[in-house]
Amino acid sequence: MYGLRKWVSAACAAILLSSSAAFAQSVTLLQPGGIEVGSFGAVIDSTARTVNIQETWTSSAPAFLLFSGFGSPRSPSWSVTKSVTNSTGNSWTRFANELLDPLGQANDDALDPLPYPAFVPAGWSTSNESDGLTFSNPRNSNVFASVFRDELTDARDFIDYFNGIIASGGSGDLNFNLFGLHSGEDFLLVQRPNEFSTVIPVPGALPLLASGLLAFGWLARRRKT
Repeated sequence: MYGLRKWVSAACAAILLSSSAAFAQSVTLLQPGGIEVGSFGAVIDSTARTVNIQETWTSSAPAFLLFSGFGSPRSPSWSVTKSVTNSTGNSWTRFANELLDPLGQANDDALDPLPYPAFVPAGWSTSNESDGLTFSNPRNSNVFASVFRDELTDARDFIDYFNGIIASGGSGDLNFNLFGLHSGEDFLLVQRPNEFSTVIPVPGALPLLASGLLAFGWLARRRKT
């Protein structure tokens, strides 16, 4: 009987450990790109819902971070601080960040504009408003004074920091809040120094743009007469 109780206790402990592991949050350097592997670090406080990331870049090649366990519960959001050091030999004047979700979600993927950007790896897709994955306020930096963002359309979820400079040998912080996928699946953060995000115009917006230009031309001609 003692042996049975001991086995049951051990089994319950294993279940508890596996359950804890299943809900643990982690950030992994999936594709180092320009990041020096030995410099990367991520400190996560699940109680305060904060993520502090350290990175030293030796080139400006895109790098991919894999976020795991950041799904439900989604409120409050996670506060993320990225401390980046530029050791590339070139100055940075902007820094692009974009969220990618797993490919193969029929309802979500149908809203993605195609083709996907060239930097999106196989098995992943751009993020739209149906997946729950998004950047949120505040979004700021101690180096870059301006932020160009899109988390409100189905085009893509990205934030680009600019209007500042991180010289080679310098460092800076990029701050943003983050909501994870409704489904709790893994997602990617793509980082691209000295790059900016471009959005393919939504097909429905093209006729609206054309009609606006025609109206502007008609008004201009009317003023001349």
